[in-house]
Amino acid sequence: GLLTKLQALVEDNGKTAADGREGALLALTALVEMKTRSGAVFEMACVHILPVLLDKLSDKLKGVQVAAEALITALVARLSAHALRTLVVPMLLDGMVSAKQWQTKVGALNALAKLAKG
Repeated sequence: GLLTKLQALVEDNGKTAADGREGALLALTALVEMKTRSGAVFEMACVHILPVLLDKLSDKLKGVQVAAEALITALVARLSAHALRTLVVPMLLDGMVSAKQWQTKVGALNALAKLAKG
């Protein structure tokens, strides 16, 4: 379905796929921000690809980096405390430890800072 195609676009690291990555990230952000029941479905789907989203913070294209940051921010702002505690925080901590790129580590720290501020 739609979600599978968007996830595939986000995960495509080809040089010619940068526009697709950025567009998919923007579309997922819009879907997560919907104030409907469907928005919650997209939130949980995005949580499961959070490690990929963190990696996109170090993409070579600035537009992809910005779109990934917007989606991560939207997720952090909307998820329940339980989802944040059990799913997101462990992924963010792992992203800081296992990431090769500094942008990924900074993005994980920024997301944790937003959680701490509430």
